[in-house]
Amino acid sequence: MPKKSLFIVIEGLDGSGKSTLARQLAIFLNGIYPNKIKLTFEPHDGSTSGLYIRQILEKKITDFSHRTLALAFAANRMDHGSRVISNWLTGEEGRIVICDRYYLSSLVYQTTEETPMEEVMHLNRMARKPAIIFFFNVSNEVCYQRMDQRNKAKELFEDNLTATRNKFLKGIEFLRATRQENIVEIDANGSMDEVLRGLVLQINKLEGWEDKRLLDVDRFQINLNNERTQSFSESCFNYLEKNGFTVNGKLQWSDQEAYAIQADLPLGIQQRGIAIIATETQRYDVVLNNASMQNELTDFIILFVPGPAEGENPHYEREVIQFKEKGTSLMPTVKIVTREML
Repeated sequence: MPKKSLFIVIEGLDGSGKSTLARQLAIFLNGIYPNKIKLTFEPHDGSTSGLYIRQILEKKITDFSHRTLALAFAANRMDHGSRVISNWLTGEEGRIVICDRYYLSSLVYQTTEETPMEEVMHLNRMARKPAIIFFFNVSNEVCYQRMDQRNKAKELFEDNLTATRNKFLKGIEFLRATRQENIVEIDANGSMDEVLRGLVLQINKLEGWEDKRLLDVDRFQINLNNERTQSFSESCFNYLEKNGFTVNGKLQWSDQEAYAIQADLPLGIQQRGIAIIATETQRYDVVLNNASMQNELTDFIILFVPGPAEGENPHYEREVIQFKEKGTSLMPTVKIVTREML
């Protein structure tokens, strides 16, 4: 077992598949190093200014300055870094953090003529340096195809991918020249198996992390294959039945595997809920989007996640959501159920 901790960052264009592969990498590594993996992401919803940033990205806040946004990201990163990333990595030997986006994204999305890369990086100068940064380079066509499959509105920076790719390449050159960052470009146009293989081969090259088990990717069963997904789904249904929930049918509006469920309480009270069987990192905005697609009040959401418990985000703000047809309500209460809890 390696004794040093490892901080991995995955960067890339929107639609490059980085979030899905971050989860697949976490599941693969957790199989080798159980309970040593934390999967996280930025902007981090549970850290300083996280909700403000998310509302800008979702175009709920439109009157803002890019410098204010850069400051918000830097504050979010410092809080996330100290309370989540560093706390995990210093907790015990051999731990790994996989972070979906980090300060390379700030160099791409928060820089302007008035706020150059040097100034944005100065704001982030105290952020922990990753051991390795993976940049997923994917064609525009593949990115747009993957974004179309999300069944959700585009965020603020999801247009003009060619210009964004060029800024990523400039940001990579900047970090290599000024901070000697270890940045590896990954061709992520291929299948998940191919991309995962490329990631773990690079991790195996890191000092102190040479491990024959990392080279055994071909025997790893991707969590999305039918056999494993079916097994996880069956465990989720068993959990619902054991805890007295009634499943009323599958919801067709969601790009997740989601079901309408019901809880019968004393005095004839009934509560309506949604059970979501997730396959990728669950950010606040993804769960909120699933809730808002309903046409009526949802009292609660049970979110089943297949990865390690340490990789899940427990923080969901109870903001007002707009339903698909009309009307508003508070964000439903969210309960997270991991594989270990089933």
